[in-house]
Amino acid sequence: MLRPALILFAFIALYSFAAAQDTKTQPDIAELSVKAVFASGEVQNDALNALRDRGIKLKIRPVAITSWENRKRQHPDTRVLSLETGHRRNYSSGYVYRDYFASPDLMFPTIVRDERTAKRKDYVYGIRTFGAAKAWPLEAFKTEPVINDKVGSQDIVLIGNHSTRTVRAYQRNGQEFVSGTEQGSTTAGGKAWTVTEDTLVGPEGEKLPRVPGHISYWFAWDGYLGTKSELYKPL
Repeated sequence: MLRPALILFAFIALYSFAAAQDTKTQPDIAELSVKAVFASGEVQNDALNALRDRGIKLKIRPVAITSWENRKRQHPDTRVLSLETGHRRNYSSGYVYRDYFASPDLMFPTIVRDERTAKRKDYVYGIRTFGAAKAWPLEAFKTEPVINDKVGSQDIVLIGNHSTRTVRAYQRNGQEFVSGTEQGSTTAGGKAWTVTEDTLVGPEGEKLPRVPGHISYWFAWDGYLGTKSELYKPL
């Protein structure tokens, strides 16, 4: 039986972030690979040069870490890839890279510019859009489960759960949100808004779009973006 665990796409994202700081190409998928997940989004594979030359960029998608329990409750038809891969490696829940995730050490030497707010292997939630970049320490969501902020000039709201490492961000169009009284909701102006994967849905059916972002180790985020990114200072 699967215990509550990170679902597959979230683990793949975290693995990529942990390895991203060495700027080497990630393992090929279907003979195509994309170099450095923190890069600008431009295609970096010889097989896709024709697309790159046409200025085609990969679209940044929102990623949310969740437990299998929560995923199954919200999406009961979810299917999971089999752990029977035909190889000897143990892919059971919580086993792969267990020692690395539990250790403060890195796989490769790197320089971390600033560790006053976040240590090198602290988790942050990062957004790179609207012509700007910003990261929020996951620790901030312990005391601020709803954060009203900006990326560049764009108003956003972040709704997070520190214990499950789940963070979602949405445009907020100048509204101020606070924690909702029910699970899966937030409140603005005394009215409840429903949290969905694509939008925040208001009481009259109005919708505020999701903003793409993802969880990262601080050393990886800072190593790629440096001073190009702001870092949120928790209250």
